[in-house]
Amino acid sequence: MVCGAKTLDDGHIVTMAPKLIQNDLSWMKNIPELANVEHRFICEIPDCVSNPCLNEGTCKETFIGFECICPENFYGATCSCPIFYTVDVGTTRQYTFPGLAVTPAMTSVDFEVSANNDAHIGLSRSNEKDVGYMYEMAIGGWENTGGAIRRLTNVIEWDSIYRNQPATLALTGKPSYDHYRISFADGHIILYRYGNDIPLMEYIDPDPQQVNYVGIWTGFGSDGYWKFPSFCV
Repeated sequence: MVCGAKTLDDGHIVTMAPKLIQNDLSWMKNIPELANVEHRFICEIPDCVSNPCLNEGTCKETFIGFECICPENFYGATCSCPIFYTVDVGTTRQYTFPGLAVTPAMTSVDFEVSANNDAHIGLSRSNEKDVGYMYEMAIGGWENTGGAIRRLTNVIEWDSIYRNQPATLALTGKPSYDHYRISFADGHIILYRYGNDIPLMEYIDPDPQQVNYVGIWTGFGSDGYWKFPSFCV
């Protein structure tokens, strides 16, 4: 379908874009005798005219709307979501706090991480570098053979530790992303694979700590990339 041009209210001239009519009878494709019925289109103002892609994303027109091609450090439908990078800090447990504040209504967080081993996520009272009193989850630890949940009293000591080393806690490795969900209501800390209700690790704190911020770090030979859809709108 070829569309013509239109002059917008601001004087700009744009080439109209063919858009699929939402009630285009596509359900007929499931009926053999009607399988060859063509989709119906209408010429409309291109969606990319409004510049919907943020953070220098590139807008691509589609038949049903638009698609944003994001730069390497952003993702999401409009490239609004940042990808956080953590360097390899070795064994020093140097947390990065990228401003992920947990609201009172939040009882879980989902995240994606791309690392070869030793990806650590902390649920903390504060967002200070020298943080204490927090829950830490290690994924892909012990040379990518397992993981652990710790309740830290400071950055180098812990009150208690729950260690688990099944193969399900091994990271896939870069450039792939592993998708998880952590729930933390009332000190009941559970790690899941995203979309799966079977716990990978679980820890119940008899003295629940407040969770206000999320911190991250990678080490022991691996850096990492992180996505936090729960904090992205």
